[in-house]
Amino acid sequence: KCTFLQNAIAGTASKNDDNKDTILLSSKAKTHLTLLKADLLDGEEFWDTEIFAKAKPDFVLHTASPYFGREPEDPQEYIRPAVEGTRSVLKAAIKHDVQRVVVTSSVASIYYPAREKTYTPDDWTIENAPKISAYAKSKTLAERDAWNIIQEQQATTTSKTELSTIHPMFTIGPTLYAKEDEAADSFESASICIKIMKGKFPMVPHIKMGISDVRDVASAHILALSTPEASGKRFIMSPKTLWFEEITQIFSECKPELCIHSKVAPSFLIHAMALFSHNVARASKSLNIDYNVDSSDTEKILGLKFTPAATSVTDMMGNMVALGVAPDSATSDKGDDSNNSGGCLIS
Repeated sequence: KCTFLQNAIAGTASKNDDNKDTILLSSKAKTHLTLLKADLLDGEEFWDTEIFAKAKPDFVLHTASPYFGREPEDPQEYIRPAVEGTRSVLKAAIKHDVQRVVVTSSVASIYYPAREKTYTPDDWTIENAPKISAYAKSKTLAERDAWNIIQEQQATTTSKTELSTIHPMFTIGPTLYAKEDEAADSFESASICIKIMKGKFPMVPHIKMGISDVRDVASAHILALSTPEASGKRFIMSPKTLWFEEITQIFSECKPELCIHSKVAPSFLIHAMALFSHNVARASKSLNIDYNVDSSDTEKILGLKFTPAATSVTDMMGNMVALGVAPDSATSDKGDDSNNSGGCLIS
C-alpha cells in the first residue's frame, strides 16, 4: 500500500519481549522487517554503535515509551526510560545523518491540565501541574527534549535531521493479535472496550476525550516521514473530542445486541472517590471541562482523512469478538469482573 517503505526495515523490540517479536514478524510484516534487540535505557553509545551503525537508517520512527496501565509509585519508572530513550535515539539519528525522525508523542503532552478551550499543536502540557500523571509528564518531558535536541543541532552542527511528532488520543481499531496471543486483551484500549461491551460501566464520568483510529495513527507516522511540509510539526490524531457517554453510545449503536447502557456518574461521586484514589483524583481534574482539539494540520499537511468514530468502534468490537475476548451478544455476567473498579469508568 505504501511505496515509501518498500525497502528493508530494521525495527527494535525489547530484550524481554519475545511475544512482540512474534507479532511484528507475522505474515503481515515479515517481508521487509528485521528486528534488533534494544531497550530504552541501553544508553546513547549502545544505540549509536549497536543499532544505528548496523541498521544505517535514512528515516526513524521512535514509537517506544513505557506505560503499564497504572500509575507507578515512582514516576521515574515512566519518565526516565521515555526521556533517556528519546534522547539516545535522537542523538544517534543526528550522528548518523538520518533525514527525519517521527516520534510518537501523545495528546497528554498538549492539554493537561484541561481547560475550556480548543487545543492546537502550539499548546503544551504544564509538566509540573498538580496531580499530573507520570505518563503525561514522561511524554511531555521526552517530547520537549526531542525538540530541544533538534534545535541545538540546527544551531551548532551541519546535520539536517528533521523532526515531527504524532499525538494520538484514545486509540482503538483492529489489532495485529491472533486468537492465541495472551496479550490480546491486556492493553488499555482493549481493556476499556471489552468492559464497555460487557456492560461493566453502568456509570461513566462526564469527561471528554478524542478517538484515534489505530490505522490513522499508523498512516500519519508514514506520511509524516514522507511529506516535506511535515518537518517541524506536531500532529493531533483526532478530529474532535467527545463526552465519554457519547463514546459508549457509539458502542451501543454499532452493536445494539450487546444492550450497552451507561449513565453519567454524578460529579459528587467522582469527587468522593478521588479522596481514595490517585487515578480518580487525576481524572477529576478534567471533569465537566468542555475542551476540543484542532487537528486541521493533520488533514491539510498530511492529507489524512480521519476514519469515522463509528467505523473505528465497529472494527475494534469485531476484532475483540473474533479474538474471543469480548461477547457477540448481551451477557449475564455484567458487573462480575474482578478487574472492574466499582462499576464506574475512571481512565
